Amino acid sequence: MEQGNSAYSAKKHFSARDKYDFDESMFRQWYKKKDALKGESAQRKRLSGAGRKPVLEDIEELLADEIINLRLLKLKVTRTFIADRARQMAEENNIALMATGNWVTKFLRRNGFSLRRTTNLTTLTDDQLIQRAVDYMKYLRSRIDFVNLTKTLLMDETAVYFEDARTQTVDLRVGGVMLL
Repeated sequence: MEQGNSAYSAKKHFSARDKYDFDESMFRQWYKKKDALKGESAQRKRLSGAGRKPVLEDIEELLADEIINLRLLKLKVTRTFIADRARQMAEENNIALMATGNWVTKFLRRNGFSLRRTTNLTTLTDDQLIQRAVDYMKYLRSRIDFVNLTKTLLMDETAVYFEDARTQTVDLRVGGVMLL
């Protein structure tokens, strides 16, 4: 292509040299982008904007919005939740998705999220504490039919915690500052 060479002759030359069947269109694309390619540093593997685009672009955007909304409500969002929700959203759109730990890590990086540990426990107001105790009693009553009373031991003053025991959540980071 340079100095009178064609994409066909370049394909023929490099296919013979590398023992690989290159496609002519690759050489045409490289020739069209030669100025941009020469302008990039030698350490870069590809041009900006190149590479495979996420298959779930729309779903990932919806999932990221859902995570932000949950965090604004001060609810904890875990990596497991993200994987499960992504699988569910992909299934609803007839897309096969494994949502592995590696996928979740890359999703967090692509969308500017990071995993955070809680640094302090919140103190519940009296109204919240009473509501949680009532909810717990409702839960126990709903389970009474499934409990084997002969194997049940009741104790006085048993501590029951109404806090979420998980110590990690996902938060949004922009410029090194935690937003939520």
